[in-house]
Amino acid sequence: MTDTRPRTKMEDFVASVWCKALELDQIELDDTFVDLGGDSMDALQVISEIEKELGVKLNHEKHFVSSLAQVALELTEETGGE
Repeated sequence: MTDTRPRTKMEDFVASVWCKALELDQIELDDTFVDLGGDSMDALQVISEIEKELGVKLNHEKHFVSSLAQVALELTEETGGE
């Protein structure tokens, strides 16, 4: 069985923001925001939180149809983080 839980700091961060916005307890790496039931109002909350915390501008359309792992990787590359 493959472990699909967040494993990096950025994956944990994105998962926590998504969980808060979507009122979920857990998110897996291959989940997408839209597939988890996120709507435009939830998206505004997520965008605001991530941009505020990381100081980056999100590609809004791509962010919400990409998996948590993909979003975390892109944010890591943009911020030079881990």
